[in-house]
Amino acid sequence: MTPAKQGQWDLDLLGHWELRLGGELIEVAPRQQRIIAALALLGTRPRGVLAELLWPATPESKAAGNLRTGMWKITHDLPGLLCTSHDSLALAPRVSVDWQRMQERICSIEAPTTAPDPADIAFLENAVLLPGWYDDWVIAEQERSNTRRLRALESLARKFLASGDGTRCAEAAGVAASIEPLRESPVQLIVQGHISTGNYYPALRAFEDFRALLTDELGVEPSPRLQHLIAEITVGR
Repeated sequence: MTPAKQGQWDLDLLGHWELRLGGELIEVAPRQQRIIAALALLGTRPRGVLAELLWPATPESKAAGNLRTGMWKITHDLPGLLCTSHDSLALAPRVSVDWQRMQERICSIEAPTTAPDPADIAFLENAVLLPGWYDDWVIAEQERSNTRRLRALESLARKFLASGDGTRCAEAAGVAASIEPLRESPVQLIVQGHISTGNYYPALRAFEDFRALLTDELGVEPSPRLQHLIAEITVGR
């Protein structure tokens, strides 16, 4: 059944792919899902560029045909979702995308005047872009999205540390470390958070786990700065 032309479109790309119209779930085939997702993540795109992006190993004429077929299905089954012109395609302004809202929330989290909110830890932990999608263009967007999540989590952890909440500092930094395990800055924040609360054992354990990972994967030691942090709590123990 063709959806009504009125109402709010809601597109979720974080944690799963889901499209709703006026709160009602709409079933969409995989080819159309990818066209819609690409426009949501990348914005307005020329038709030829979009076809090449979605079908990179396909001859140009066939890729263009695949896009035309997908576009016909979208405009027929999901009227009002897209804005089309002779040369380019875009999502309609009334499509609300959770990924775009995440960007806005991250900007707020990173703003110097914004107080840290514990709810943002779980939000950023769960805001995984299109899990299970392995197209090259999606992987590139996933990496960019993960970098933004990681930096926001580090910013959040530093704010918690500055406000005297070492426990939540370590929690936020732990999520950041799970995104990029070989990055030292989240581990340093984990250690600092635990030390600030007097919980030396989890600080030592985080350091030792990170040192073992660095040794196994890269054959290097943690930085002198991180080692100095640990030395301060191990002297005399």
